[in-house]
Amino acid sequence: MVKKSYTEVYEIGRIAKNVIRWQISESARIDKPDLKKGLEIAIELNGGEKKMYHLVITETYGALTDEAKRFLKEEILDELSFATAVVSTKPVVQNTVTHFEKALEIKSPMRLFTKEAEALKWLLDIKQNNEKKKTVTTKKTKQPATANRFYTRKHEVFIDKYGITHRMVLPDSHIDAAELQKLDTFSRKLNNGDKILLLVNAQPVYTITSDATRYLAKISSKHRIATAVVSANMNEKILINFIVKEGAPPMKVFSTKADAVKWLLSFKSAKKKTSPSPPAKRKKST
Repeated sequence: MVKKSYTEVYEIGRIAKNVIRWQISESARIDKPDLKKGLEIAIELNGGEKKMYHLVITETYGALTDEAKRFLKEEILDELSFATAVVSTKPVVQNTVTHFEKALEIKSPMRLFTKEAEALKWLLDIKQNNEKKKTVTTKKTKQPATANRFYTRKHEVFIDKYGITHRMVLPDSHIDAAELQKLDTFSRKLNNGDKILLLVNAQPVYTITSDATRYLAKISSKHRIATAVVSANMNEKILINFIVKEGAPPMKVFSTKADAVKWLLSFKSAKKKTSPSPPAKRKKST
């Protein structure tokens, strides 16, 4: 272990880059301030990098307060965790892990172990796989941008012959508000600042942060005429229903790209029909 730090509740150590070990004191009752303080220490030990692999060692009979559970789920497990391994033999800890995995549906992997060596191996295997995927994705996206096309590590964006802006989500991407802001900036440049017809190919597996969802509903949608999403995932429909309820322009999920394009083009046709005709030229009197 390279670095260690201590609080009344934890012993926190950095095992390797992005791998943090939490040893929880016996009979500790953990509240939100305890978690915030521990997270600040973990980030500092990790050289300022916020997203980590967490190894949690606990044999405590203590408990998390309700406020601490919400913070742990929303701010750490959903946003700042690649994966979490919990080592314990206590049934109460097992129940807590199951609750986070199934009832709260956290966005990052979480698993219970009885031996620390097995837990660490599981974390390091996930870390190695993620790093391989990141390398492959980076190689795929290192392509030259053109006047009608650009790339990020998480998306490919281009305009087709109909004037529709396409966003293709790359596999295993973790999308936050900063990524969406970048996409909106480039999309507006591609469209000379005009509102866009957007087609999102969301068929690959990816995750999205809560701040990105809020950004989609409140800000990003203001720059669009309509949005079609191609996906077979039920979660996409739930996400879009939420965004539409927040007052966003028309959005719809499709199972095929062809149906999505057809629907988007209907907005283009409607715009042409409602556009005023140019005034007729007067004939010169003779």
